[in-house]
Amino acid sequence: ITGIIGITKYLLYASINSNFKNVHIKVNSNKVKIYPSCFKKEKVLKVAKLKEDCPALYTYTSGTTGTPKVLARSHEFLLNQAEILAKELNYGEYDRELSSVPIFTLSNIYYGISTFIADGNYTDLGKSNAIKLVNQIQKDDINRIMAAPGLLNVIVNYCLTNNIKLEKVTKVFSGGGAIFLDFIYRVKQVFPSATIVTLYGSSEAEPIATMDVTKLSYEDIESTKCGKGILAGNIVGVDDCSIIKSDKEVIGRIDDQTFNNMKTDIGEIVVTGS
Repeated sequence: ITGIIGITKYLLYASINSNFKNVHIKVNSNKVKIYPSCFKKEKVLKVAKLKEDCPALYTYTSGTTGTPKVLARSHEFLLNQAEILAKELNYGEYDRELSSVPIFTLSNIYYGISTFIADGNYTDLGKSNAIKLVNQIQKDDINRIMAAPGLLNVIVNYCLTNNIKLEKVTKVFSGGGAIFLDFIYRVKQVFPSATIVTLYGSSEAEPIATMDVTKLSYEDIESTKCGKGILAGNIVGVDDCSIIKSDKEVIGRIDDQTFNNMKTDIGEIVVTGS
């Protein structure tokens, strides 16, 4: 391990744990501070030659079910993901992005996009300080936002309450799970000049689908209103996508399953691809 990104408590733990004594780069995800020890001239970090399937990053999430899980992302996985995101996120050379999503921030760095870490409460994004976030957007001349729905909701609620429109922002991206249409309309009120794109996916495969809100059809909107499900968008980034219809809590071997119609069936989403 050559570096750690984590909250203050975890970095303090790492500093007294002998297993981390050779880790020289420590990044505080709350304060986005790189500790000066990594810049000492005598510290020369050698770049290792690794295979594409070698783990590059371990991430931890509560998971959709609330059961904690860990995911190992390989170098090849991250490169493939960055390539797909570049196509879907429509980077501009002079973009200045406010971000609260680490994996997407990693892709930004790869493509040289100026990225500002949102000044939020990463223990509970919904409890972030809205004034700090809005000031950050205005002060740092942000023109695009990549934020989890919880954080974006804090910004939107504050701006609607105080009649604030953030007209310099031209692109807003949010997602993970599917997003309700009424929330999207509220986002549009605050960012009237912005193209709003939702991204649907999971830790293991993201994005699976994207949706440009401005291109929604009347039929799509009515389908959602009639209870046929929440729109997730058009499939991207995967070779194939289908639904396994199952009443069981645990689904067994994939090749024993019957795949069903994506538009009508409820079940477990399965994807294939790099």
